[in-house]
Amino acid sequence: MSQYSLKSFLTLIPQDLLEQYFGQEKLFPGHDWKKELDVDKFSEKILGDDDAKKVDFHFRTIHRWANDSGIDDLIEEARSPMHDGGLEIGEELKELANDHACSMYIWLNYREVFDWAIDLTVWEHRKGKTHHYVGAGLDCEGTDDEIRESLGNAIAEHYEKQRKGRRCEVEYYKRLDPTRHIFFANPEDSAKGYRRYDKKNKIVRDSYVPIFQVVFEYNEEDGDLAIHVNGKVAQKKMYDEFCTKVLKYKEPPNAETEVFDLKILRDGKYLFPEDKDLPVESVTLKMAMIELKTGSNKRITLEASPFEGDNRQVEAMMLQSYTAHGVKPEDVLVRKAKIEIVYKPVNMQKIRPITFTVGAPQFSDLSTDEKSERAKKYLRICEILVKHKPKEEPANVVQMPKT
Repeated sequence: MSQYSLKSFLTLIPQDLLEQYFGQEKLFPGHDWKKELDVDKFSEKILGDDDAKKVDFHFRTIHRWANDSGIDDLIEEARSPMHDGGLEIGEELKELANDHACSMYIWLNYREVFDWAIDLTVWEHRKGKTHHYVGAGLDCEGTDDEIRESLGNAIAEHYEKQRKGRRCEVEYYKRLDPTRHIFFANPEDSAKGYRRYDKKNKIVRDSYVPIFQVVFEYNEEDGDLAIHVNGKVAQKKMYDEFCTKVLKYKEPPNAETEVFDLKILRDGKYLFPEDKDLPVESVTLKMAMIELKTGSNKRITLEASPFEGDNRQVEAMMLQSYTAHGVKPEDVLVRKAKIEIVYKPVNMQKIRPITFTVGAPQFSDLSTDEKSERAKKYLRICEILVKHKPKEEPANVVQMPKT
């Protein structure tokens, strides 16, 4: 792409879009847009007006996205369910003169799409992220105001000791293919001093209070949590707070933490294993709460008891649901499961059966009594109760940003 030039940019944008832009910005209200634009004079007007200097910044941003790759990314971004359930804007761009006109059109009419595309591109190229394996398929309700407020308050409290964090608003964004939940936390920084010219061309001292960002990205499909924050102490704090407040861990996971991994149950043909050390007579899946990753994330709860000697009623309903919704087992997340274990007698002594509910990552109504501990032992054999797996930080993939 050619280097940005204000004059060249003005010649590439249709005059009706320029009129719309300056109307939205409430600049140059007396300009006659019916006349052909005098590019030289209008450029001088933009660069000479204190209130209009931001226009040059806007135009540089629009210019950077005015290419095939940039427009395709913006069209794809508009399809995100975060934008009114998904927008198809490609048809609207067909009659526009060039890439610059398309970029300006999206800026004017779909500004939220443009702004999120910028923020997400910056995040994708940001270096210094730390990666942690926290487990796949966890609930991550970023649209919940209380969850975001709780995370923001914890972050603000951490930074208050450093004269920062008086406020911290947390923004949420969801990306698909794969499903990723991104939280942009915006704690307030400390006041910064600077010098500037006032309207009388006199140098004066002034101050402002900027914000900085702490970013979290949870990949629901591979269980990776990426965090960008400065400082080892802050890194540990942010990890702990996100795991407990957002992912609902009782305690932040480490290599010794046991978690419930229910993915083997999504296969309706799965058979619970036998083990010679445990006198298990039968195991029945009595309830499964499943989520279908079909774009709308439909959740279905299936519950049944054995019927006429068949204790695989729930598995049969799971397979029927997959067929009805056109999904495969690998496109399903199992959120919770109710399981009944019936034991054989040992030394002529009956062992009472147990029915319990577990959910990822650490939900369980099991206790610490002997019966519950016996059930946990069996879940370890099934690889449903597993050790948390730490994840090494992957090598950064360096991509060239748009120019």
